[in-house]
Amino acid sequence: WYINKYLIMKKLSESIWSDMQDRSAGDMIRKEDEKTNINDIVPLDMGVDVLWADRDLEWRDGGFFFTYNEVKNITAKSEWRIHTKNEVNQLLKHTKEIKNTDEVYMIEGDFDKAPTMTFTKKGCKYTMDDKIYNKCQYCSWTSTKREDIKDTYYINVIKQYTSMESMYYGNKLCVRLVKDK
Repeated sequence: WYINKYLIMKKLSESIWSDMQDRSAGDMIRKEDEKTNINDIVPLDMGVDVLWADRDLEWRDGGFFFTYNEVKNITAKSEWRIHTKNEVNQLLKHTKEIKNTDEVYMIEGDFDKAPTMTFTKKGCKYTMDDKIYNKCQYCSWTSTKREDIKDTYYINVIKQYTSMESMYYGNKLCVRLVKDK
């Protein structure tokens, strides 16, 4: 009995220790460890070269603004990634607008039974004063860098592009991810 109890305790102890090491190394993520909804996002086939996320990336505490580097770190061990400027252009070219108000922008694919994508216009957050600006716009990171300004990425502001120096000012935007087909 004592030998069996010892072996059971040893096995249990090794299992717990192994789980703790995996968790510390980031190899294992439990639901309670997740800081974002990245594992709840569902891919949508909009008839373009990549699959688009059905919703924005969000913090579990309800926040929805991210710095560029936060998104890169969150997606590092995921199939999801930040879209490029060309991927946004392709999406907008192959979909049709079905609603555009101060609150939302909705599009659907141009094929039978195509899904609908809704972008809630939340603006962007400048961390220098912690205020939200452009509340009637959907502002999202792209992974396309400007060649003329160091560490500056283009931002998708539905149907137009601007740029923001993410590395220096820590500005925060919404994020709609993509994954390769």
